[in-house]
Amino acid sequence: MPTPQEQAAALKAQIDGAIQPIHHTAAEWETLNPVLKLNEIGIETDTRKIKIGDGKTAWNNLTYSGGVDAHESKDVSTSVHPNAYSHILMATPQTLADGANIDWDLALGGSAKVTLGGNRTLNNPTNAVNGARYYLMVIQDAIGGRTLSYGSAYKFPGGIAPVLSATANAKDIMMFVSDGTNLYLTGFVADVK
Repeated sequence: MPTPQEQAAALKAQIDGAIQPIHHTAAEWETLNPVLKLNEIGIETDTRKIKIGDGKTAWNNLTYSGGVDAHESKDVSTSVHPNAYSHILMATPQTLADGANIDWDLALGGSAKVTLGGNRTLNNPTNAVNGARYYLMVIQDAIGGRTLSYGSAYKFPGGIAPVLSATANAKDIMMFVSDGTNLYLTGFVADVK
């Protein structure tokens, strides 16, 4: 059984290989038609739609995050349930209120940010959509060294939550996919500058 230090080192090695999102217009993506690496994120800057790579499927054949096929004309903002997916594709992240316990209502935005003013707990999220992808930026305050605990709905590889950057004002980004109840960590980018 690996020690906690060995588990943390293994997670850090996995995190160090995290992939940065790629940005192009929808027309540029269609022309380039690249194959995104596994879990690589592609964003259409003009439509704000997102696709996640699988390491083998070309862009034009990938489905948009949220389950809408690239070749369908379905409007994601009204399909399935009113606003079921439109909040996931919002470009402006919601700002979560800092406090001992932090709430994240996913119906208000699929991306969020929070500045930690102390050691905090991220409560279980509300209004998760099955198959949706969510993004959270965790920012250290001017002091830094803040920690974040997670509600039971947050699931991590090997059951080990990522270690946040401790530097003052450091920004870490977490990427999740949901089954409608839980949020599973699919990516972590540490100390984004």
